[in-house]
Amino acid sequence: WAFDFGAITIPCPAMVGAPAPYGPRCGTPFLAEAPTYGDSDHVQVDRWTSAIPPGPVVLRVHRHDQRSETCAPEARDRCESMAVIEAAVWTGDDVTAAAPISAVQAVNRLASTDPSFGSADLSTLGAQLTDLRYNCITPFPTLAWLVAGSGIETLLVFPSVAGREAVDQDFTASGWVGRTRDGAIRCSLTTDAVFSNTWVSGENVMVAIQTDSRGPTSPQAALIEAVRAALHAP
Repeated sequence: WAFDFGAITIPCPAMVGAPAPYGPRCGTPFLAEAPTYGDSDHVQVDRWTSAIPPGPVVLRVHRHDQRSETCAPEARDRCESMAVIEAAVWTGDDVTAAAPISAVQAVNRLASTDPSFGSADLSTLGAQLTDLRYNCITPFPTLAWLVAGSGIETLLVFPSVAGREAVDQDFTASGWVGRTRDGAIRCSLTTDAVFSNTWVSGENVMVAIQTDSRGPTSPQAALIEAVRAALHAP
């Protein structure tokens, strides 16, 4: 996922400049494994171009660039190891497209509701996540993430509003309703736990907020309303 700092609402981190001719600086766009800044590893990108649009990308790169010879001897190894982008060979398709709220826009909106969300780690769930015991496929879209380190537990970004509305009723406080691989039989997964999930929908996005089993606490209720407002913002 490619990010332009101008499109997200997180503080600009202090960057230690790399040796010339590279030198990522504060505010340099970056690449990450999920559409959020997070605490996971990310790669700074210097000399950002329009060929690398914000969103999902695949880039062709090389190392051991000839320009590394211009680096000082003590920095030569670091320059040699840097990846130099040759081309953007893929910048999304119908599978990763989402409207009217893109995955990056959804993350940006949610970052304004929960201070911890901007640095949370997102792990991909994927549309084919399956309970193997029952062979039951979840109603998750392709763009689906489990969130760690935030009051928001799950983020689902559907390709369209219609796609979200088609399965909106299949998500419950304790599980979800899916279908077997052939689509012929509806199946469900229920989890017995000391918490519940409150699902908030807006446009083509669904968000699960973990709440106490006896009902949301005041902070949880406030987060639910904040998420609802963020997803319905113009």
